[in-house]
Amino acid sequence: MLRACESVATLSSRNFSPTFGHGIALSLLLVDVVDGEVLGPEQRGPRPR
Repeated sequence: MLRACESVATLSSRNFSPTFGHGIALSLLLVDVVDGEVLGPEQRGPRPR
């Protein structure tokens, strides 16, 4: 997960969810991320500019 282009989480697990019909993931967040803060997903490959 990204906050202002800074990585603030580590992906801990990912898998396909038959219930949701798509992939899901769990991340471990840094302690300074506050409840309600908006984060964005980090994409594989080059980031859009």
